Amino acid sequence: MVVSASNQLPEAKNYSGKPFPLTYRPKEKGIGAFRLSEWISANKDKLKKTLQDHGAVLFRGFDLRSPEEQAQVISSLGLKTMPYVGGAAVRNKVVGDLIMTTNESPPQEPIPFHHEMAQCPEPPSHLAFMCNIPAQKGGATPILRSSAVYDYFKQKHPKFCQKMESLGVKYVRIMPGEDDPKSAIGRSWRNTFKANTKEEAEAEMKKQGSSWEWMDNDCVK
Repeated sequence: MVVSASNQLPEAKNYSGKPFPLTYRPKEKGIGAFRLSEWISANKDKLKKTLQDHGAVLFRGFDLRSPEEQAQVISSLGLKTMPYVGGAAVRNKVVGDLIMTTNESPPQEPIPFHHEMAQCPEPPSHLAFMCNIPAQKGGATPILRSSAVYDYFKQKHPKFCQKMESLGVKYVRIMPGEDDPKSAIGRSWRNTFKANTKEEAEAEMKKQGSSWEWMDNDCVK
């Protein structure tokens, strides 16, 4: 056993008697990507169940030195990867379709709480974050449990909650023709839909069940 869940994060929240996130730490120094990947691969079914029960897990104190090693660890879970098609953030690929930068916008740009790619018909089932170079100031990635947000929303606004559940929600985006890295949601329609032409973008939007309107400035709504 190279991993222990006995020393939990002091800042962790508690939902239904379970820490969020559940923290795993190495039982000895120097445990890197290879040994951690071996442990995850051998325990992936149990780990997925733990992830479902707790909402998130945090691996803290392991010797991961590069995005390539992070990709090795993530791959050991045996999850299906997906291309970044339909997302709003300007991101750069780091390791194939598996590891990307989180957002290329300036640090002063706010990024509110959100579900990753919620506007897409098939959003990702799992997300992983890695801090490769810690920020000199701030830089934390806050997370929260969607189930807790829903419970609060339903309790405080039951009629509105019921209306949303009955009617659903509609997302309206305006995408520029070229990436705008100054905006946290400035991804172009060309990169959003992996398209070189408007016809290719329309085919992808149709596949996703979206309606669209082309604007005069090469933007699409």
